[in-house]
Amino acid sequence: MQHFQTIWIKNHNSGKLKTVEFIDFHLNLTNGIYQPYNKPNNIPTCVHVKSNHPPSIIRKTSEPINSRLSSISSNSTTFNNNTAIYQQALIKSGYNYKLNTHRRHKKTS
Repeated sequence: MQHFQTIWIKNHNSGKLKTVEFIDFHLNLTNGIYQPYNKPNNIPTCVHVKSNHPPSIIRKTSEPINSRLSSISSNSTTFNNNTAIYQQALIKSGYNYKLNTHRRHKKTS
């Protein structure tokens, strides 16, 4: 994320921007914190466990969601503050999976 932040700021920021939403994450250019971003009124969905998809797809649906959310969270606090809507989508689709951080995040005060 640091590499992206450096390149983007050099090429696109004239010094006026303080925050940026890019695809599915929010980047604060002032303090360097990044976190998941979801457009207003967008409700995430995922493949239901009782859908007609192959079992291998059903088994592997929740882990990539968790991995992506963890990778676009600069620390465990931003992860925990932004994953409830995705956890609800998993529950609504019949998954018994608890989203959690995969990597060590910097401690936040």
